[in-house]
Amino acid sequence: METVNWFFNGDFEDKLQKEDFNVFESNKANQEFEYFINFLNPTSQIYSLKKYDKEFCDFFKSFTVNDFKYNQEKKNIKFWCNDFSSDIEILKYQSKVEFYRKMNELELIPEPFTFIQSTEEVEAGYLYKHPMSLSGMGHLKAEINLKKIKTILDSGITLIKEKELDRVKDFSSLFEESKHLVTYENIVDKYFGYKGTIIDNDFCLESPLDIKYKKTLKEISELVTPYLGVFSIDSFLYKKDGQIHLFPACEINLRKTMGYFTYKFKERYFSNSKCFVIRLIKNKKKTYRREDIQKNFQGRVIPISPLGNLFSVICFNCNNRDEFESMEKELLLKFF
Repeated sequence: METVNWFFNGDFEDKLQKEDFNVFESNKANQEFEYFINFLNPTSQIYSLKKYDKEFCDFFKSFTVNDFKYNQEKKNIKFWCNDFSSDIEILKYQSKVEFYRKMNELELIPEPFTFIQSTEEVEAGYLYKHPMSLSGMGHLKAEINLKKIKTILDSGITLIKEKELDRVKDFSSLFEESKHLVTYENIVDKYFGYKGTIIDNDFCLESPLDIKYKKTLKEISELVTPYLGVFSIDSFLYKKDGQIHLFPACEINLRKTMGYFTYKFKERYFSNSKCFVIRLIKNKKKTYRREDIQKNFQGRVIPISPLGNLFSVICFNCNNRDEFESMEKELLLKFF
C-alpha cells in the first residue's frame, strides 16, 4: 500500500472562500505547524517542501522514538485539517457571517450586532469581524485598522459590526464524530490574537451559565450533525454592568485547530497532567537552546517546534493555573 503524505492545510479558510479546494500549497504558513501531524502520529509522513534540520529531527526522535518523516513529492497526498469532503451546506458555517445569521435565528447572540457592506457604516468604538478570519487576526478596530477595514469592504466582503465587550475568559469546546471531548481555555491577547490553549482539570462555569452553555453546545452540535469531522465551538465570558455574562457561541471551526492538537498531544504524552498548556511565542532576534529550557524547568517546559520557525511552540506540564503563570513568566524573562 502506498504511504499517505499528509498535508497540513492551515490555509483551509482561504481555500474554502476561493473554492480552490484541491491545491496542496506548501507555503510558509502551512509549514509553520505541519509537524503537529507527526507528533500526534509519529509513524506518519507529511508532504512538505520545507527542509527540516538535524537538530529538530534529533529532538523529534528522542521525544517520540520515531524518525521524523516527510516527503517532497506530490504523491498520495491527503488534507489533514479538513478534507473538504463535507456537505457544503455545513461548511458554510465556517464563515462567521453565516454562523452569526444562524445563531441569531436561534436567539443565541446576546448582544446587538449588524452586518455592514459599506465604509459609511464604519465608526469608532466597534469591533469589525472578517467572516473568514483565523486566530483572531480578522478582528479589527476603526481606531487602529481603518484603512484595512475600508479595503475589505471595498472588495465586497460583508463584515460583522458589534460593540467591543469586556471579555474576561475565552474558551472552546472540542468535538469529534459528534462526541464532546473537552472544554478548554484559550489564551488571547488584547488584539484578540490566539496565543495558546490551557487544558485545566479545574475548568468550570458557574451553574446558571453552565446550563445555558451546555444547551447551546447541544443545539449547535445538532445543527452540524451530518458533519462527523473535528470541530470546535468558541465562546467567551464578558463583564457588563458589574455582572459576568456568557456569549455562548461566537464562532465554529469545522477543522482541526490548535485546541485539537493540544488535547491530542496531552492525551498521548502527558495524560496525567492536571494543567497542560501549549503556548505560542513569536520568535524575535534572541535565540535559545532547546536543552537549556528543558534543563531549567526539569523537563516540565519543552519547546517542540523547529528552532527556526516564526513561532516557538512550548508545552507546559503543570499542577495548576498559578504554577503555569509563574513558569511562563520565568520562561519569557530568561529565554525570550
